[in-house]
Amino acid sequence: MLPLSQIVYTFMSSTWRDEIPLKSAIIAAVRHIVDMDIKEWAQSININRGLLYQAADGDGTRPARIALALVLRELPSKLWSNRSKKVRSRDDVAYLARIEHEVVEQEA
Repeated sequence: MLPLSQIVYTFMSSTWRDEIPLKSAIIAAVRHIVDMDIKEWAQSININRGLLYQAADGDGTRPARIALALVLRELPSKLWSNRSKKVRSRDDVAYLARIEHEVVEQEA
């Protein structure tokens, strides 16, 4: 079985993209992974729910986009390839820094 991040990535390049918004696919995948309502999850990570919905479209704040990418275990640049190169690069750097920070915390 494919991981949900791969399903979302595959969805992005399929003909279904015109019929089902990417935002809906990402939110559904995150909801499944965290096993919580998006409102509850947003509160647990201290990010406004509206910002998470904006981030699922590739907009919103960088912390919200990074939170979604971390749950999906996918580089933000692969999820939101329509963003500018500058934004994609900065999002990827922030994502990788968070991954590294989590690894360091686990080792301590």
